[in-house]
Amino acid sequence: MRLVPGANSVDVNIVHDRAICPDCRAQNDAKNAGAAPANDCHLAQLYPNAPLSPGTVNRAIAACPHCGSATPKGYLAQQAQAGQMGHRLYCVIYRDSWREKNKNGRESKKDTTARVFAEPQPCHFASNDAAIKHLTQLEPQWAADDVLPSEPVPPGNDQRPITYGMTPWRNMFNPRQQLAHGYCVQAFRELVDQDADAGELTDLRQAAWCYVALALDKLISVNNVLGRWHPNRSVVAGIFDSHDFGFKWSYAELATTLKGLGLEWAIDDIGECIEKMALMCNHTSPENDAAGESILPPDGNLPTARPAEITTGDARDLELNDASVDCIVFDPPYEENVCYAELSDFFYVWLKRTAGHVFPEHFTAYLTEKDQEAIASPARFRCKGGKGGAVKALALADYRQKMAEIFAECRRVIKPDGIMTVMFNHKSTAAWDALTVALIESGFAVTRTWPVKTEAESSLHIKGKAAARTTILLICRPRQPNPFPQPWHEVEQLIAAAVRDDIDDNLSRAELRPIDLYLSAFGPALRVISRHWGTEREVNNPDRPQYPNLVTPTDALQVARREVSRHRAQEISREWANHPADPASKFYILAKDASENDTLLFDEANLLARAIGVALEKSDAAMRRLAAFKADKVTLLTARDRLAARSIGEDQNPGALLDTIHTAVALTDRRNTIAAREWLQHYRHDPQAPPFRATLEALIRTTKPGHDDYQSHVLGRGTHPLYQP
Repeated sequence: MRLVPGANSVDVNIVHDRAICPDCRAQNDAKNAGAAPANDCHLAQLYPNAPLSPGTVNRAIAACPHCGSATPKGYLAQQAQAGQMGHRLYCVIYRDSWREKNKNGRESKKDTTARVFAEPQPCHFASNDAAIKHLTQLEPQWAADDVLPSEPVPPGNDQRPITYGMTPWRNMFNPRQQLAHGYCVQAFRELVDQDADAGELTDLRQAAWCYVALALDKLISVNNVLGRWHPNRSVVAGIFDSHDFGFKWSYAELATTLKGLGLEWAIDDIGECIEKMALMCNHTSPENDAAGESILPPDGNLPTARPAEITTGDARDLELNDASVDCIVFDPPYEENVCYAELSDFFYVWLKRTAGHVFPEHFTAYLTEKDQEAIASPARFRCKGGKGGAVKALALADYRQKMAEIFAECRRVIKPDGIMTVMFNHKSTAAWDALTVALIESGFAVTRTWPVKTEAESSLHIKGKAAARTTILLICRPRQPNPFPQPWHEVEQLIAAAVRDDIDDNLSRAELRPIDLYLSAFGPALRVISRHWGTEREVNNPDRPQYPNLVTPTDALQVARREVSRHRAQEISREWANHPADPASKFYILAKDASENDTLLFDEANLLARAIGVALEKSDAAMRRLAAFKADKVTLLTARDRLAARSIGEDQNPGALLDTIHTAVALTDRRNTIAAREWLQHYRHDPQAPPFRATLEALIRTTKPGHDDYQSHVLGRGTHPLYQP
C-alpha cells in the first residue's frame, strides 16, 4: 500500500492542515470524522459532496478550498518555522487485479492489474497516530544512540529547507517515515555488531554491509516529504529529480515493509546494480542475459579483467605518476547548475549512522566538505559578506581557478599521445569561457567535438536552468605551445569556415534544436581557438581593461553564433535570409527560433544580439520595445504585449519593420484584416513588398502553437491574408 499525504494525479487537495482558513477548519475536521458539516462556507453548502479545489497553494500562498480566503505572503513559512506545518493523508494508492470477461461471459486467463486511488479509512489515520505515539516513546533512547539525523541544515544556495522549518535533517521526514528509517538504522547496527562479535566482519562482509547502507539511502531518497507522485509512471519520484530541495505541498510515501516495495525494492535494485557492474568488469560470466540471449563470445569464454583500482581524493592532487595515463573521461561540474555537496548532506547524515558504523574513519566530518568543491557557489561567498553581482563574480572566479588546477593536474598525468574527453552542456557563455580558458591554458587543445542528446524533453534536471539538452563532448589532446599566433582577422575566418563545415558535415544531420545547434557550433570554434591560443586583437577591447588585446573563447563563440544565425536564417526562410532585415527584427525572429517560450538567458541572448549587430541593453529604448528584462532572463514581447504597452499602435508611425508587422497582427487580432490593410495603406506599407512578405513568413515559421500571436488571422492560418491580392 502506498500512502499519499496530498494529491497526485487525481486532485491537488489539502496536504497541510494550516492551508485551511480558521473559519473552515472545524467544519472540514467534522467532515473527515463523518459528521454532517453544518458550516457557513457557501461553497461547502452548495457542493457538499464535490471534490475540493484543484490546488490550495500557489507560490507559497494558500487559499481555502471552500471559501477562497488566502493567506498573506510569508504566512506559511512563518507557520512552518514555528512547527505548525502538519501532514494530512489524502488518499491511498494500491494495486488491484481482476479478470476481464469476454462477450460470452468467460473470464480471461490473465489478470488485469491497475493502481487505484482510494479515500483513506479510519484505520489509516489511526496508524499514523500510532506511529507518532511510538516515535515519542522511542525518542529518548534514539536520541542517546544518535539514530535519527539531528544535524541542522546549514545555510546554502537553496534556502527552502530552512524557510519551511525543515531543520534538523530529520524534519524532511514525517513521523511515520522517521519511525521506519530509525528502525532500519537500528537493525543495521545490530546486525553489524553481531558479525563483529562473532568475528565474521571480514572485508567482504564489510563491503556487503556498505551496499546495504546504500540501499537504505535509496529508500530514504524516495520516502520523504520532498518526493512526489509521478503520474505518468505511477511511481514515487525521488527527492532530487530536479537537483534541488524543491518544496512539495503534496508528496508521496512508500510502505517500507510491503512485499516488493520499500526495503525489498531498494535492496533488489542495489543488487541488480552490483550484478551489472560485475558483468561490465568481466568478473562474472552468466551464460544468458535477462532476455535469454547468449552474451558469451564465440569461443565461449569471457576475458579475464585486470583488477580495477578506485581511489577518492582531490582532483587537483592525483596520486599518479607523470605521463602515466592513456585516457581521461571527465564530467565536470557545470558552473552553478548543481550544488553537489549541499545535496549530498541529505544522504551523508544517514550514511554516518549506517556505513559509518562499519567504516567510522571515513565519516568523521560533521557534514560534507563544501569549500573545496569546484562549482560556482554564491552561498560560499555570501557567507563571507559578499553581495549581489560581486558574489557571483567571486563564485565564478573560484570555479575558474579550481577547474584550471584540475586540468593542470590532468595535463601532468596524461601521456603525450593521451586523450581526454570532457562533457559539458551549459548554455552560459561565462561558463564556457571559464571552462575552456582553464582547459586551454592548462595545456590542452580541443581536437574534435561531438553533440550527444542526453536530457529528456521533460527532464526536471534542466527545467529553468542554464543546462542544454545536448551534451557536447570535447575531445582534447595535449597542446604544443603556439609561438607565432596568426592575426585575429585570419583566425576569425578560420573559425567561421570550421563552423560552416561542421554544420554541413555533422550538425545538420543530428536534428538538434536551434538552441542546441548554437551550442554545438561552439565545438569547432573552440577547436580553432585552442590551436591558435595567444592570438591578440589589433584594436583594444574596452570591455576587458585587464587584457584589452586578448582573444578569448567568447570571441570564438561569437563568431560561431554569427555563422549559425546565418544558417538558421536560411533554414527559416531563404527569401527572408536573402532580403536583409533591420537588426532589431532579425534579432527578434532568430531569438524566437532559438527559444522554446520566447525566453532566453540574458547571456545567450546577448551573444546572439552581438553576432547580429544589436546592442542588447536594458537602457536601450528600442530594445525595451521588443523585450522585457527580468533578472538574468530576456523575454520577447508578443504583439498583444507591445500593443498594451503602447510601443506599437495604429496611431503610431512604426520604426522597424517588425513594428509594422506587429501592429498589423494586433489590428487583425482585435478587429479584422481590413483594418490592418487600411492602416498599412495609410502609412504606405506594401504587404506585397518582398521584405514585408519575407519577414512575415519568418515570423510565422518561428511562432509556436499556443502563442498569443498564433491565434490571430495573420499567424494562425496557412495563408497570409495581409498580402493576398
